[in-house]
Amino acid sequence: MRSPCLRVSLDALYIRPEWNIRDIDANHVKQLKNAFSNGTAPAPFKVQPCLVNNEERFAVLGGHHTHVAITELIAEGNVFTENSLFDADAVFPKNEAEAVMMAFNHNQGKAMTVIQNARVFKRLQDEGMELIEIVNKTGHSKSVICNSVKLLEGDDELIQLVEDNKISATRARNFINKHGSTKATQYALADIGLRTQPVSQEPVNTEAVDSDNNQPTRLAAKDHSQTAVTRARGGLREKNLAKGKIDEMESLIKYMSTRIDADGNIHLPEAMINKVKSLAEAVEKKDDHNARALEAQNALAE
Repeated sequence: MRSPCLRVSLDALYIRPEWNIRDIDANHVKQLKNAFSNGTAPAPFKVQPCLVNNEERFAVLGGHHTHVAITELIAEGNVFTENSLFDADAVFPKNEAEAVMMAFNHNQGKAMTVIQNARVFKRLQDEGMELIEIVNKTGHSKSVICNSVKLLEGDDELIQLVEDNKISATRARNFINKHGSTKATQYALADIGLRTQPVSQEPVNTEAVDSDNNQPTRLAAKDHSQTAVTRARGGLREKNLAKGKIDEMESLIKYMSTRIDADGNIHLPEAMINKVKSLAEAVEKKDDHNARALEAQNALAE
């Protein structure tokens, strides 16, 4: 049920921080201030009538960024004054779960993080809303809702790592599922460490052919004087060669078998020599990463 649009003063609005389901984004506030300064009218607040110290007020369910922008403009002496009135839509949710849902849907189209979504889904569950009802009212699938809420079983540090995009929500959740909430953060930190630390790639020798004189020669995938420093990827997850690389190897082996002379030497054109070197480097990187990942996993399991 919804009343006609109201006109309210800023003082009549009551801000409950826990109802701002999306953290205040300073850039969005700045955009709103610019828009209001250029004549754009603020969108109506979504409010719920309430009593605060026996005084009738309007609790804000939606419009927290607008409230911050207007407050700052008044303090700066721009656009609005303390006597300005603003549009507000009064709503009368039948329970707290419905109020949370209204706040969630009144989000001005701004994307929320997976943790912010998770907290909303958890609040709806705690207020007794059934999963299928959350699905129907938010448009998110059962798996998205359940997987998001699972993240909240992690400790504050793990949740912050996800919020800071230092580890993906999927990987963090996998650590919770596999190792439990108490150890998930340790595995996450080790995973991040492996993916961000510098890794020196040592040269790998392989048998090839000098294309200039068509003689067997010992070639290095990397010269010692030009050892590259890269960043390890994959974290604690062990790697396998991509199917494309495996297909390349099979094709190369078949080709090399046709290039063996009577003395057992393999004669390859330069293009094939480069392919051998590239594949040797891929194998080296895979083996080096897996050794590091296994060492880290063993240390965490002790």
